[in-house]
Amino acid sequence: MQNKEFLKGVKAATPIFLSYFSISITFGLIIKSFNLNGILAILMSMTNFTGATQFISANMLVKNFSIFNIAITTFIINSRYFLMSFCISQKMSKFKFIEKLLFSFGITDEIFVLATTQDKLSKSFLLGAQLYSYFAWVLGTIVGIILADFIPIQIIEAAGISIYIMYLTLLIPKITSNSKYLIAAIISISFSIFFKYTPFINEMIGYFRIILSIILSAIIAAIIIPIEENNYKMEEVINEY
Repeated sequence: MQNKEFLKGVKAATPIFLSYFSISITFGLIIKSFNLNGILAILMSMTNFTGATQFISANMLVKNFSIFNIAITTFIINSRYFLMSFCISQKMSKFKFIEKLLFSFGITDEIFVLATTQDKLSKSFLLGAQLYSYFAWVLGTIVGIILADFIPIQIIEAAGISIYIMYLTLLIPKITSNSKYLIAAIISISFSIFFKYTPFINEMIGYFRIILSIILSAIIAAIIIPIEENNYKMEEVINEY
């Protein structure tokens, strides 16, 4: 029974595998285009498993952001996983505490949707889905690093634009579906531009401007354009993915 559930989880995660594998190949290529160590990319994929955040972190590393700035930015961007883990934990009443901690590492946007759509979430099913997806992410990163040695440097360098494409693919669906997201984005962009091009402020806070922009825009947006609690249902969150 457990083997069947495990294989069921693997099968259900096949679309995730294909998506993660292709994206992580790009991540491996980008790391090489930045002249960063390939081992670093593999370690990032093995220990972070955070998708877009790894692209952002790589970009910040190249621009000499401090480890503190990268860590805080990663924490803020990934804070949504607190909510996702809390929601999935409702289906884990029979899981041991240590098991919940281990499974929390494998929670991604896509795994979250997959798990929440199951009537009964078994350990074997979730383990199969998470391991298969994790394997795709790490394997794709390794393949990308290897391919970088055989692909013309011009193509590898052009892969760097995929970072900004990924940013846009995350942002555009949000701002086109709800004007509140658009306003929040404009507020954040305005703060970032202000901090960057105001000489004495830029010299004082440096790259910390990104974190300040995120925090300040989130606070202001929450005050002037809050999302009504009654309209923010979990079904809508799932449908967004």
